[in-house]
Amino acid sequence: MLNSRLSLHGVKNSSRLKIIVGFLLLFIAVPLAYSLYTNHVWEDFFITFKYSKNFCEGNGLVYVPGEKVHGFTSPLGVMLPAFCYLVTGSDSYEKAIWLFRILFCIPAFAAAGLFLISVFLKEDGDHKMLPVFFAGLLFAAEAKSVVFSVNGMETAFMLFFLSWTFYLMTRDKFNWLQLGVAWGGMMWTRPDSCVYIAVLSIAFYIFRRGASRDFMVSILKAAAVTTVFYLPWFTWAWWYYGSPVPNTVLAKEGMGGSANLLEIIPRMISHFHIAAGWVYAPVYPHFQGWNPLVFVFSTAAGLFAALYWMLPWAGNDRIGRAASCSFFFIVLYFSYMPFPYPWYFPPAAMLGIIVFARGTFMLAGHFKKPENRSAVPVLALSGCFLVMTVTLLMTSYEMMMQQKYVEDGTRRKVGEWLNRNSDKNDRIYVEALGYIGYFSDRKILDWPGLVSPEVVSAVKKEKLDYCTVVAKLRPDWVVARIFDHWNLITRSAYFRDNYDVVIVYDSVDEIGNLGYIPGEFYLLYDSCYYISRKRKPDSLPAKDLRTPLPHSMKIR
Repeated sequence: MLNSRLSLHGVKNSSRLKIIVGFLLLFIAVPLAYSLYTNHVWEDFFITFKYSKNFCEGNGLVYVPGEKVHGFTSPLGVMLPAFCYLVTGSDSYEKAIWLFRILFCIPAFAAAGLFLISVFLKEDGDHKMLPVFFAGLLFAAEAKSVVFSVNGMETAFMLFFLSWTFYLMTRDKFNWLQLGVAWGGMMWTRPDSCVYIAVLSIAFYIFRRGASRDFMVSILKAAAVTTVFYLPWFTWAWWYYGSPVPNTVLAKEGMGGSANLLEIIPRMISHFHIAAGWVYAPVYPHFQGWNPLVFVFSTAAGLFAALYWMLPWAGNDRIGRAASCSFFFIVLYFSYMPFPYPWYFPPAAMLGIIVFARGTFMLAGHFKKPENRSAVPVLALSGCFLVMTVTLLMTSYEMMMQQKYVEDGTRRKVGEWLNRNSDKNDRIYVEALGYIGYFSDRKILDWPGLVSPEVVSAVKKEKLDYCTVVAKLRPDWVVARIFDHWNLITRSAYFRDNYDVVIVYDSVDEIGNLGYIPGEFYLLYDSCYYISRKRKPDSLPAKDLRTPLPHSMKIR
Protein backbone atom coordinates (compact mmCIF):
# COMPACT_ATOMS: atom_id res chain seq x y z
CA MET A 1 0.00 0.00 0.00
CA LEU A 2 1.24 3.44 -0.89
CA ASN A 3 2.16 5.56 2.08
CA SER A 4 -0.33 8.42 2.05
CA ARG A 5 1.42 10.18 4.92
CA LEU A 6 4.68 10.96 3.14
CA SER A 7 4.89 14.67 3.77
CA LEU A 8 7.02 17.34 2.20
CA HIS A 9 7.01 19.28 5.43
CA GLY A 10 9.74 17.11 6.84
CA VAL A 11 11.78 16.52 3.70
CA LYS A 12 15.44 17.25 4.31
CA ASN A 13 17.22 19.92 2.32
CA SER A 14 19.45 17.29 0.72
CA SER A 15 16.39 15.41 -0.53
CA ARG A 16 14.91 18.61 -1.94
CA LEU A 17 18.18 19.34 -3.70
CA LYS A 18 18.19 15.89 -5.30
CA ILE A 19 14.61 16.41 -6.49
CA ILE A 20 15.45 19.81 -7.96
CA VAL A 21 18.62 18.59 -9.69
CA GLY A 22 16.85 15.53 -11.07
CA PHE A 23 14.01 17.54 -12.54
CA LEU A 24 16.38 20.21 -13.81
CA LEU A 25 18.17 17.58 -15.88
CA LEU A 26 14.83 16.27 -17.13
CA PHE A 27 13.58 19.75 -18.06
CA ILE A 28 16.78 20.34 -20.05
CA ALA A 29 16.93 16.91 -21.68
CA VAL A 30 13.38 16.75 -23.05
CA PRO A 31 13.32 19.97 -25.14
CA LEU A 32 16.93 19.42 -26.22
CA ALA A 33 16.13 15.89 -27.40
CA TYR A 34 13.08 17.19 -29.26
CA SER A 35 15.17 19.83 -31.05
CA LEU A 36 17.90 17.36 -32.01
CA TYR A 37 15.39 14.82 -33.30
CA THR A 38 13.12 17.13 -35.28
CA ASN A 39 15.24 20.22 -36.07
CA HIS A 40 11.82 21.86 -36.03
CA VAL A 41 11.58 25.59 -36.74
CA TRP A 42 8.05 27.03 -36.60
CA GLU A 43 7.25 29.22 -39.58
CA ASP A 44 6.39 32.25 -37.43
CA PHE A 45 10.00 32.33 -36.22
CA PHE A 46 11.01 33.52 -39.68
CA ILE A 47 8.61 36.45 -39.48
CA THR A 48 10.21 37.79 -36.32
CA PHE A 49 13.70 36.68 -37.31
CA LYS A 50 13.54 38.75 -40.48
CA TYR A 51 13.07 41.77 -38.19
CA SER A 52 16.04 40.58 -36.14
CA LYS A 53 18.19 40.12 -39.23
CA ASN A 54 17.33 43.52 -40.70
CA PHE A 55 18.06 45.16 -37.35
CA CYS A 56 21.49 43.53 -37.15
CA GLU A 57 22.26 44.57 -40.73
CA GLY A 58 21.47 48.21 -40.00
CA ASN A 59 18.09 48.37 -41.76
CA GLY A 60 16.09 49.05 -38.62
CA LEU A 61 13.64 46.84 -36.76
CA VAL A 62 11.56 46.25 -39.90
CA TYR A 63 10.35 43.40 -42.09
CA VAL A 64 10.99 45.29 -45.33
CA PRO A 65 13.74 47.96 -45.29
CA GLY A 66 12.17 51.40 -45.44
CA GLU A 67 8.75 50.28 -44.14
CA LYS A 68 8.15 50.65 -40.41
CA VAL A 69 5.48 48.06 -39.71
CA HIS A 70 5.11 46.54 -36.22
CA GLY A 71 4.63 43.00 -37.51
CA PHE A 72 5.58 40.99 -34.42
CA THR A 73 4.06 40.55 -30.98
CA SER A 74 7.00 39.61 -28.78
CA PRO A 75 9.80 42.12 -28.14
CA LEU A 76 11.85 39.35 -26.51
CA GLY A 77 11.11 37.08 -29.46
CA VAL A 78 12.82 39.61 -31.74
CA MET A 79 15.60 41.01 -29.58
CA LEU A 80 17.06 37.75 -28.25
CA PRO A 81 17.36 36.10 -31.70
CA ALA A 82 18.96 39.34 -32.94
CA PHE A 83 21.58 39.01 -30.21
CA CYS A 84 22.16 35.37 -31.17
CA TYR A 85 22.47 36.30 -34.85
CA LEU A 86 25.09 38.92 -34.01
CA VAL A 87 27.27 36.76 -31.79
CA THR A 88 27.22 33.82 -34.24
CA GLY A 89 28.62 35.93 -37.08
CA SER A 90 25.39 37.16 -38.74
CA ASP A 91 25.65 34.56 -41.49
CA SER A 92 23.16 31.81 -40.63
CA TYR A 93 19.71 31.48 -39.10
CA GLU A 94 20.60 27.89 -38.10
CA LYS A 95 23.40 29.06 -35.82
CA ALA A 96 21.21 31.82 -34.42
CA ILE A 97 18.26 29.61 -33.55
CA TRP A 98 20.45 26.95 -31.95
CA LEU A 99 22.11 29.54 -29.75
CA PHE A 100 18.66 30.99 -29.03
CA ARG A 101 17.49 27.55 -27.88
CA ILE A 102 20.53 26.73 -25.77
CA LEU A 103 21.12 30.14 -24.24
CA PHE A 104 17.54 31.30 -23.64
CA CYS A 105 14.71 28.91 -24.51
CA ILE A 106 15.77 25.70 -22.78
CA PRO A 107 16.90 27.52 -19.60
CA ALA A 108 13.57 29.39 -19.52
CA PHE A 109 11.64 26.12 -19.94
CA ALA A 110 13.70 24.47 -17.21
CA ALA A 111 13.25 27.43 -14.86
CA ALA A 112 9.49 27.32 -15.47
CA GLY A 113 9.45 23.67 -14.47
CA LEU A 114 11.45 24.37 -11.32
CA PHE A 115 9.07 27.14 -10.27
CA LEU A 116 6.21 24.74 -10.92
CA ILE A 117 7.51 22.02 -8.61
CA SER A 118 8.57 24.68 -6.09
CA VAL A 119 4.90 25.55 -5.68
CA PHE A 120 4.61 22.10 -4.08
CA LEU A 121 8.00 21.99 -2.38
CA LYS A 122 7.40 25.26 -0.54
CA GLU A 123 3.80 24.55 0.42
CA ASP A 124 3.43 23.78 4.11
CA GLY A 125 0.87 21.37 5.45
CA ASP A 126 0.07 17.74 4.77
CA HIS A 127 0.64 17.61 1.01
CA LYS A 128 2.46 14.54 -0.19
CA MET A 129 5.69 13.89 -2.06
CA LEU A 130 3.83 12.31 -4.95
CA PRO A 131 2.26 15.53 -6.31
CA VAL A 132 5.75 16.99 -6.78
CA PHE A 133 6.85 14.13 -8.99
CA PHE A 134 3.67 14.08 -11.04
CA ALA A 135 3.69 17.85 -11.53
CA GLY A 136 7.24 17.70 -12.88
CA LEU A 137 6.62 14.65 -15.05
CA LEU A 138 3.43 16.04 -16.57
CA PHE A 139 5.12 19.36 -17.34
CA ALA A 140 7.99 17.59 -19.12
CA ALA A 141 5.51 15.49 -21.11
CA GLU A 142 3.15 18.28 -22.21
CA ALA A 143 3.58 18.24 -25.99
CA LYS A 144 2.80 21.82 -27.00
CA SER A 145 4.84 23.24 -24.12
CA VAL A 146 7.90 21.32 -25.29
CA VAL A 147 7.34 21.93 -29.00
CA PHE A 148 6.74 25.67 -28.84
CA SER A 149 9.44 26.31 -26.26
CA VAL A 150 12.22 25.37 -28.68
CA ASN A 151 10.86 25.86 -32.20
CA GLY A 152 11.53 29.60 -32.30
CA MET A 153 8.43 30.87 -30.53
CA GLU A 154 8.36 32.88 -27.29
CA THR A 155 6.49 30.18 -25.35
CA ALA A 156 9.36 29.27 -22.99
CA PHE A 157 9.53 32.84 -21.72
CA MET A 158 5.79 32.97 -21.19
CA LEU A 159 5.96 29.75 -19.17
CA PHE A 160 8.89 31.06 -17.14
CA PHE A 161 7.34 34.39 -16.19
CA LEU A 162 3.90 32.85 -15.59
CA SER A 163 5.28 30.12 -13.33
CA TRP A 164 7.34 32.70 -11.44
CA THR A 165 4.19 34.80 -11.04
CA PHE A 166 2.15 31.85 -9.79
CA TYR A 167 4.89 30.80 -7.38
CA LEU A 168 5.10 34.30 -5.89
CA MET A 169 1.34 34.66 -5.54
CA THR A 170 1.00 31.40 -3.63
CA ARG A 171 2.84 33.01 -0.73
CA ASP A 172 0.68 34.58 1.99
CA LYS A 173 2.76 37.76 1.71
CA PHE A 174 4.25 37.84 -1.75
CA ASN A 175 7.13 40.04 -2.84
CA TRP A 176 5.45 42.78 -4.87
CA LEU A 177 8.74 43.94 -6.39
CA GLN A 178 9.55 40.49 -7.79
CA LEU A 179 5.94 40.11 -8.89
CA GLY A 180 6.11 43.39 -10.80
CA VAL A 181 9.29 42.26 -12.56
CA ALA A 182 7.69 38.90 -13.44
CA TRP A 183 4.64 40.68 -14.85
CA GLY A 184 6.90 43.02 -16.77
CA GLY A 185 8.66 40.02 -18.27
CA MET A 186 5.31 38.64 -19.36
CA MET A 187 4.47 41.92 -21.08
CA TRP A 188 7.83 41.90 -22.86
CA THR A 189 6.97 38.37 -24.00
CA ARG A 190 3.42 38.90 -25.27
CA PRO A 191 1.23 42.03 -25.22
CA ASP A 192 -1.86 40.03 -24.26
CA SER A 193 -0.13 39.07 -20.99
CA CYS A 194 -2.30 41.71 -19.34
CA VAL A 195 -5.11 39.15 -19.62
CA TYR A 196 -3.10 36.55 -17.71
CA ILE A 197 -2.03 39.10 -15.10
CA ALA A 198 -5.65 40.14 -14.52
CA VAL A 199 -6.87 36.54 -14.37
CA LEU A 200 -4.26 35.43 -11.83
CA SER A 201 -4.90 38.52 -9.71
CA ILE A 202 -8.64 37.84 -9.66
CA ALA A 203 -8.15 34.15 -8.86
CA PHE A 204 -5.78 34.77 -5.97
CA TYR A 205 -7.99 37.56 -4.66
CA ILE A 206 -10.91 35.13 -4.55
CA PHE A 207 -8.83 32.52 -2.72
CA ARG A 208 -6.71 34.85 -0.61
CA ARG A 209 -5.78 34.13 3.00
CA GLY A 210 -4.91 37.60 4.27
CA ALA A 211 -6.79 40.87 4.35
CA SER A 212 -8.14 42.13 1.04
CA ARG A 213 -6.62 45.57 1.60
CA ASP A 214 -3.09 44.18 1.99
CA PHE A 215 -3.56 42.06 -1.12
CA MET A 216 -4.75 45.00 -3.23
CA VAL A 217 -1.95 47.26 -2.03
CA SER A 218 0.63 44.66 -3.06
CA ILE A 219 -1.08 44.19 -6.43
CA LEU A 220 -1.06 47.94 -7.10
CA LYS A 221 2.61 48.19 -6.16
CA ALA A 222 3.43 45.29 -8.48
CA ALA A 223 1.43 46.95 -11.27
CA ALA A 224 3.45 50.14 -10.82
CA VAL A 225 6.70 48.17 -11.15
CA THR A 226 5.33 46.46 -14.27
CA THR A 227 4.47 49.82 -15.80
CA VAL A 228 7.98 51.13 -15.21
CA PHE A 229 9.46 47.87 -16.54
CA TYR A 230 7.39 47.80 -19.76
CA LEU A 231 7.03 51.54 -20.40
CA PRO A 232 10.36 51.93 -22.29
CA TRP A 233 9.31 49.43 -24.96
CA PHE A 234 5.75 50.77 -25.11
CA THR A 235 7.02 54.33 -25.59
CA TRP A 236 9.70 53.40 -28.11
CA ALA A 237 7.31 51.29 -30.21
CA TRP A 238 4.81 54.15 -30.27
CA TRP A 239 7.51 56.56 -31.42
CA TYR A 240 9.11 54.21 -33.95
CA TYR A 241 6.04 52.56 -35.49
CA GLY A 242 3.47 55.27 -34.82
CA SER A 243 1.42 53.00 -32.57
CA PRO A 244 2.11 50.76 -29.57
CA VAL A 245 -0.38 48.22 -30.92
CA PRO A 246 1.29 45.59 -33.14
CA ASN A 247 -0.01 45.33 -36.69
CA THR A 248 -0.46 41.61 -36.03
CA VAL A 249 -3.16 42.42 -33.47
CA LEU A 250 -4.98 44.65 -35.96
CA ALA A 251 -4.72 41.98 -38.65
CA LYS A 252 -6.16 39.21 -36.48
CA GLU A 253 -8.80 41.59 -35.16
CA GLY A 254 -9.97 42.11 -38.73
CA MET A 255 -10.73 38.40 -38.97
CA GLY A 256 -12.72 38.38 -35.73
CA GLY A 257 -16.10 39.23 -37.13
CA SER A 258 -18.69 41.07 -35.11
CA ALA A 259 -17.87 42.75 -31.79
CA ASN A 260 -21.51 42.55 -30.72
CA LEU A 261 -21.75 41.15 -27.20
CA LEU A 262 -24.99 39.40 -28.10
CA GLU A 263 -22.98 37.34 -30.58
CA ILE A 264 -19.72 37.05 -28.63
CA ILE A 265 -21.19 35.69 -25.39
CA PRO A 266 -23.09 32.76 -26.99
CA ARG A 267 -19.98 31.94 -29.02
CA MET A 268 -17.82 31.89 -25.90
CA ILE A 269 -20.27 29.59 -24.14
CA SER A 270 -20.67 27.22 -27.08
CA HIS A 271 -16.91 27.09 -27.78
CA PHE A 272 -15.81 26.71 -24.16
CA HIS A 273 -15.63 22.91 -24.12
CA ILE A 274 -13.78 22.94 -27.45
CA ALA A 275 -11.18 25.42 -26.23
CA ALA A 276 -10.77 23.47 -22.97
CA GLY A 277 -10.33 20.27 -24.96
CA TRP A 278 -7.65 21.81 -27.17
CA VAL A 279 -5.35 22.70 -24.26
CA TYR A 280 -3.98 19.14 -23.99
CA ALA A 281 -4.75 18.10 -27.56
CA PRO A 282 -2.07 17.75 -30.26
CA VAL A 283 -0.95 20.70 -32.37
CA TYR A 284 -3.85 21.78 -34.64
CA PRO A 285 -6.16 18.98 -33.44
CA HIS A 286 -8.87 19.74 -36.00
CA PHE A 287 -6.79 17.98 -38.67
CA GLN A 288 -7.50 14.28 -39.11
CA GLY A 289 -4.96 11.60 -38.33
CA TRP A 290 -5.13 11.19 -34.54
CA ASN A 291 -6.78 8.43 -32.53
CA PRO A 292 -10.08 9.74 -31.09
CA LEU A 293 -9.04 8.55 -27.62
CA VAL A 294 -6.52 11.40 -27.52
CA PHE A 295 -9.39 13.87 -27.71
CA VAL A 296 -11.43 12.02 -25.09
CA PHE A 297 -8.51 12.49 -22.73
CA SER A 298 -7.81 16.10 -23.69
CA THR A 299 -11.46 17.14 -23.32
CA ALA A 300 -11.86 15.39 -19.97
CA ALA A 301 -8.58 16.84 -18.68
CA GLY A 302 -9.41 20.34 -19.88
CA LEU A 303 -12.89 20.35 -18.35
CA PHE A 304 -11.61 18.97 -15.05
CA ALA A 305 -8.95 21.70 -14.86
CA ALA A 306 -11.55 24.35 -15.70
CA LEU A 307 -14.24 23.24 -13.25
CA TYR A 308 -12.28 21.93 -10.25
CA TRP A 309 -12.44 25.26 -8.42
CA MET A 310 -16.24 25.07 -8.38
CA LEU A 311 -16.40 21.62 -6.77
CA PRO A 312 -17.46 21.60 -3.11
CA TRP A 313 -15.08 18.69 -2.44
CA ALA A 314 -12.08 20.86 -3.34
CA GLY A 315 -12.28 22.18 0.21
CA ASN A 316 -9.46 24.42 1.33
CA ASP A 317 -7.15 23.69 -1.61
CA ARG A 318 -6.38 27.36 -2.14
CA ILE A 319 -3.58 26.84 -4.67
CA GLY A 320 -5.36 24.19 -6.72
CA ARG A 321 -8.56 26.22 -6.84
CA ALA A 322 -6.70 29.40 -7.79
CA ALA A 323 -4.99 27.52 -10.63
CA SER A 324 -8.32 26.08 -11.76
CA CYS A 325 -10.05 29.46 -11.59
CA SER A 326 -7.26 30.96 -13.68
CA PHE A 327 -7.53 28.09 -16.16
CA PHE A 328 -11.28 28.68 -16.44
CA PHE A 329 -10.99 32.36 -17.33
CA ILE A 330 -8.07 31.80 -19.69
CA VAL A 331 -10.14 29.21 -21.56
CA LEU A 332 -12.94 31.78 -21.75
CA TYR A 333 -10.39 34.08 -23.36
CA PHE A 334 -9.53 31.35 -25.87
CA SER A 335 -13.25 30.86 -26.55
CA TYR A 336 -13.52 34.54 -27.44
CA MET A 337 -10.86 34.19 -30.15
CA PRO A 338 -12.01 33.36 -33.68
CA PHE A 339 -9.24 30.74 -33.73
CA PRO A 340 -6.87 30.08 -30.79
CA TYR A 341 -3.46 29.11 -32.16
CA PRO A 342 -1.60 26.18 -30.58
CA TRP A 343 1.19 28.26 -29.01
CA TYR A 344 -1.43 30.07 -26.91
CA PHE A 345 -2.22 26.93 -24.90
CA PRO A 346 0.97 26.02 -22.94
CA PRO A 347 0.44 28.63 -20.16
CA ALA A 348 -3.03 27.22 -19.53
CA ALA A 349 -1.65 23.68 -19.70
CA MET A 350 0.86 24.48 -16.95
CA LEU A 351 -1.92 25.81 -14.70
CA GLY A 352 -3.94 22.70 -15.42
CA ILE A 353 -1.03 20.49 -14.33
CA ILE A 354 -1.13 22.21 -10.93
CA VAL A 355 -4.83 21.39 -10.77
CA PHE A 356 -4.21 17.73 -11.65
CA ALA A 357 -1.38 17.25 -9.16
CA ARG A 358 -3.28 18.87 -6.29
CA GLY A 359 -6.89 18.20 -7.19
CA THR A 360 -6.69 14.44 -7.65
CA PHE A 361 -5.17 13.96 -4.19
CA MET A 362 -7.57 16.45 -2.61
CA LEU A 363 -10.65 14.73 -4.06
CA ALA A 364 -9.27 11.28 -3.24
CA GLY A 365 -9.03 12.35 0.38
CA HIS A 366 -12.80 11.86 0.60
CA PHE A 367 -12.50 8.09 0.02
CA LYS A 368 -13.32 6.01 3.08
CA LYS A 369 -10.55 3.46 2.52
CA PRO A 370 -7.11 4.98 3.28
CA GLU A 371 -5.37 2.94 0.57
CA ASN A 372 -7.58 4.52 -2.10
CA ARG A 373 -6.54 8.02 -1.10
CA SER A 374 -3.17 7.50 -2.77
CA ALA A 375 -3.83 4.60 -5.14
CA VAL A 376 -6.62 6.29 -7.11
CA PRO A 377 -4.83 9.59 -7.80
CA VAL A 378 -1.58 7.75 -8.59
CA LEU A 379 -3.39 5.61 -11.15
CA ALA A 380 -5.19 8.63 -12.59
CA LEU A 381 -2.03 10.74 -12.86
CA SER A 382 -0.04 7.80 -14.22
CA GLY A 383 -2.66 7.45 -16.94
CA CYS A 384 -2.38 11.17 -17.71
CA PHE A 385 1.40 10.88 -17.89
CA LEU A 386 1.17 7.89 -20.22
CA VAL A 387 -1.22 9.61 -22.63
CA MET A 388 0.75 12.86 -22.59
CA THR A 389 4.06 11.07 -23.14
CA VAL A 390 2.68 9.11 -26.09
CA THR A 391 1.23 12.34 -27.50
CA LEU A 392 4.62 14.05 -27.15
CA LEU A 393 6.45 11.18 -28.87
CA MET A 394 3.93 11.03 -31.72
CA THR A 395 3.97 14.82 -32.06
CA SER A 396 7.76 14.71 -32.28
CA TYR A 397 7.54 12.27 -35.18
CA GLU A 398 4.83 14.37 -36.83
CA MET A 399 6.90 17.56 -36.56
CA MET A 400 10.05 15.84 -37.79
CA MET A 401 8.16 14.79 -40.92
CA GLN A 402 6.54 18.21 -41.22
CA GLN A 403 9.93 19.90 -41.09
CA LYS A 404 11.42 17.58 -43.70
CA TYR A 405 8.61 17.45 -46.25
CA VAL A 406 6.65 20.66 -45.71
CA GLU A 407 8.98 23.31 -44.33
CA ASP A 408 12.29 22.33 -45.93
CA GLY A 409 10.83 20.25 -48.74
CA THR A 410 8.09 22.62 -49.92
CA ARG A 411 7.73 26.08 -48.39
CA ARG A 412 11.43 26.90 -48.20
CA LYS A 413 11.81 25.81 -51.83
CA VAL A 414 8.91 28.06 -52.84
CA GLY A 415 10.61 31.03 -51.20
CA GLU A 416 13.99 30.25 -52.75
CA TRP A 417 12.43 29.84 -56.21
CA LEU A 418 10.72 33.22 -55.90
CA ASN A 419 14.00 34.80 -54.84
CA ARG A 420 15.66 33.50 -58.01
CA ASN A 421 12.83 34.20 -60.43
CA SER A 422 11.18 37.44 -59.30
CA ASP A 423 12.33 41.04 -59.56
CA LYS A 424 13.58 42.76 -56.44
CA ASN A 425 10.61 45.16 -56.40
CA ASP A 426 7.93 42.53 -57.07
CA ARG A 427 5.10 42.15 -54.56
CA ILE A 428 4.00 38.68 -53.50
CA TYR A 429 0.59 37.81 -52.03
CA VAL A 430 0.69 34.80 -49.71
CA GLU A 431 -0.92 33.51 -46.52
CA ALA A 432 1.95 31.27 -45.36
CA LEU A 433 4.26 34.18 -44.58
CA GLY A 434 7.07 32.58 -42.56
CA TYR A 435 9.35 30.48 -44.76
CA ILE A 436 8.13 31.90 -48.07
CA GLY A 437 8.49 35.51 -46.97
CA TYR A 438 11.92 34.99 -45.44
CA PHE A 439 13.53 32.99 -48.23
CA SER A 440 11.98 35.00 -51.07
CA ASP A 441 13.25 38.25 -49.52
CA ARG A 442 10.62 40.27 -51.35
CA LYS A 443 7.85 42.70 -50.49
CA ILE A 444 5.08 40.53 -49.05
CA LEU A 445 1.37 41.26 -49.05
CA ASP A 446 0.34 38.61 -46.56
CA TRP A 447 -3.09 37.47 -45.51
CA PRO A 448 -4.45 38.64 -43.07
CA GLY A 449 -1.88 41.45 -43.04
CA LEU A 450 0.58 40.64 -40.25
CA VAL A 451 3.27 42.72 -41.97
CA SER A 452 1.01 44.39 -44.54
CA PRO A 453 -1.05 47.40 -43.43
CA GLU A 454 -2.44 47.56 -46.98
CA VAL A 455 -4.20 44.24 -46.44
CA VAL A 456 -5.53 45.24 -43.01
CA SER A 457 -6.89 48.49 -44.43
CA ALA A 458 -8.61 46.74 -47.34
CA VAL A 459 -10.21 44.19 -45.03
CA LYS A 460 -11.50 46.76 -42.55
CA LYS A 461 -12.55 49.56 -44.88
CA GLU A 462 -13.87 47.59 -47.85
CA LYS A 463 -14.80 44.29 -46.14
CA LEU A 464 -12.64 42.30 -48.53
CA ASP A 465 -11.62 38.70 -47.93
CA TYR A 466 -8.76 36.42 -48.94
CA CYS A 467 -9.98 36.11 -52.53
CA THR A 468 -11.46 39.54 -53.23
CA VAL A 469 -8.47 41.48 -51.86
CA VAL A 470 -6.35 40.36 -54.84
CA ALA A 471 -8.20 42.70 -57.23
CA LYS A 472 -7.59 45.58 -54.83
CA LEU A 473 -3.87 44.97 -54.26
CA ARG A 474 -2.96 43.55 -57.70
CA PRO A 475 0.24 41.80 -56.58
CA ASP A 476 2.86 40.64 -59.08
CA TRP A 477 2.75 37.09 -57.70
CA VAL A 478 0.18 35.00 -55.87
CA VAL A 479 1.30 31.95 -53.89
CA ALA A 480 -1.56 29.77 -52.69
CA ARG A 481 -2.26 26.33 -51.32
CA ILE A 482 -4.02 24.12 -53.83
CA PHE A 483 -7.51 24.64 -52.35
CA ASP A 484 -6.94 28.39 -51.99
CA HIS A 485 -5.85 28.48 -55.62
CA TRP A 486 -9.13 26.92 -56.76
CA ASN A 487 -11.07 29.31 -54.51
CA LEU A 488 -9.31 32.23 -56.16
CA ILE A 489 -10.21 30.93 -59.59
CA THR A 490 -13.83 30.46 -58.54
CA ARG A 491 -14.36 33.68 -56.59
CA SER A 492 -11.99 36.23 -58.15
CA ALA A 493 -12.57 37.10 -61.78
CA TYR A 494 -9.57 39.42 -61.60
CA PHE A 495 -7.27 36.60 -60.57
CA ARG A 496 -8.75 34.23 -63.13
CA ASP A 497 -8.29 36.69 -65.98
CA ASN A 498 -4.89 38.13 -65.08
CA TYR A 499 -2.70 35.41 -63.56
CA ASP A 500 -0.99 32.36 -64.98
CA VAL A 501 0.37 29.42 -63.02
CA VAL A 502 4.13 29.29 -63.44
CA ILE A 503 5.07 26.34 -61.26
CA VAL A 504 3.67 24.02 -58.61
CA TYR A 505 5.51 22.64 -55.60
CA ASP A 506 3.83 19.43 -54.55
CA SER A 507 4.82 16.99 -51.77
CA VAL A 508 1.44 15.24 -51.53
CA ASP A 509 2.56 11.93 -53.03
CA GLU A 510 5.75 11.81 -50.98
CA ILE A 511 3.83 12.31 -47.75
CA GLY A 512 1.17 9.84 -48.81
CA ASN A 513 3.80 7.13 -49.34
CA LEU A 514 5.29 7.46 -45.85
CA GLY A 515 2.69 5.35 -44.07
CA TYR A 516 0.94 6.43 -40.89
CA ILE A 517 1.83 9.89 -39.61
CA PRO A 518 -0.03 11.28 -36.57
CA GLY A 519 -2.04 14.27 -37.73
CA GLU A 520 -1.20 13.50 -41.36
CA PHE A 521 -3.75 15.97 -42.72
CA TYR A 522 -1.86 18.80 -41.02
CA LEU A 523 1.10 17.99 -43.26
CA LEU A 524 -1.07 17.58 -46.35
CA TYR A 525 -2.66 20.99 -45.70
CA ASP A 526 0.65 22.71 -46.54
CA SER A 527 2.06 20.20 -49.01
CA CYS A 528 1.07 21.78 -52.34
CA TYR A 529 1.55 25.40 -53.45
CA TYR A 530 0.67 27.05 -56.75
CA ILE A 531 2.84 29.98 -57.82
CA SER A 532 1.01 32.33 -60.20
CA ARG A 533 2.42 35.40 -61.91
CA LYS A 534 0.48 38.43 -63.08
CA ARG A 535 0.35 38.54 -66.86
CA LYS A 536 1.94 41.50 -68.58
CA PRO A 537 -0.36 43.63 -70.77
CA ASP A 538 1.10 42.24 -74.01
CA SER A 539 0.94 38.60 -72.93
CA LEU A 540 -1.35 36.02 -74.44
CA PRO A 541 -4.68 35.33 -72.68
CA ALA A 542 -4.49 32.96 -69.75
CA LYS A 543 -5.27 29.34 -70.39
CA ASP A 544 -8.15 27.63 -68.62
CA LEU A 545 -6.71 26.93 -65.18
CA ARG A 546 -9.70 24.88 -64.19
CA THR A 547 -8.12 21.90 -65.95
CA PRO A 548 -5.50 19.89 -64.05
CA LEU A 549 -1.91 20.96 -64.54
CA PRO A 550 0.32 18.57 -66.48
CA HIS A 551 2.43 16.33 -64.26
CA SER A 552 5.60 17.83 -65.70
CA MET A 553 4.80 21.17 -64.05
CA LYS A 554 5.01 19.66 -60.60
CA ILE A 555 8.24 19.83 -58.64
CA ARG A 556 8.95 17.24 -55.97
